[in-house]
Amino acid sequence: MKSDRDILIDGYFEKTLTALQQTEFDRLMLEDSSFAEEVTFHRKLKAAIRMEERENLKARFDTIDATPSPSYRWWYAAAAVLALMAMGWWISSQIPQQPKDLYYAYFEPYPNTVEPLVRSDAGQKGLSVQAFHLYEEGEYAKAGAAFGRLYQESNKEQDLFYQAISLMAAGKTTEALPLLERQEWTASYFEASQWYLALAYLKEEQLSQAKTHLKKVRDAKGFLSSQATKLLKELD
Repeated sequence: MKSDRDILIDGYFEKTLTALQQTEFDRLMLEDSSFAEEVTFHRKLKAAIRMEERENLKARFDTIDATPSPSYRWWYAAAAVLALMAMGWWISSQIPQQPKDLYYAYFEPYPNTVEPLVRSDAGQKGLSVQAFHLYEEGEYAKAGAAFGRLYQESNKEQDLFYQAISLMAAGKTTEALPLLERQEWTASYFEASQWYLALAYLKEEQLSQAKTHLKKVRDAKGFLSSQATKLLKELD
């Protein structure tokens, strides 16, 4: 039988805590160091599992050249996004349909399709490699700062995009929103940018804006179209 502490920890990661449970969870995090350590352990464990899943996904592409052609990059991105969608579908069926609950159910950092890191990359240098290394390690606050510096140097939309996603993953949605809104995204990032804009507005409980961007994703009829359609139905 689970203890009260276990129920609180499980509820925290499953985003199902009631208001009273959240209050108790926050109190224990501040006052009980052993409880805080246990939460940290679970967080690292989940991060390790996510990393293992990513490594398994990347292992499927070992036959792809180290500098893949645009068509291979497109295929890699497609497979990665499909994996992301499958996870979102499963999680969303497990929790209540409140705006913030739906945000946490559907949000997953976008796969790294720019600098796929493999063992042979270990000795490589450069801010881009460092930024994506931090991103894949789950060091999202540091990754966001690195992508910010990278964007100032490169002015590439991919760096702005991953800066925004890093900020969202670090819990800084309000900082990510203007980054996603200010860019005129090309076809490479249009659908994904609209998806994450919708999720950001969902977290801020601005449902009208969230629906507007979800409809753009739906109408784009790309990898995330069916995901957007499903989320729109859950918001109605």
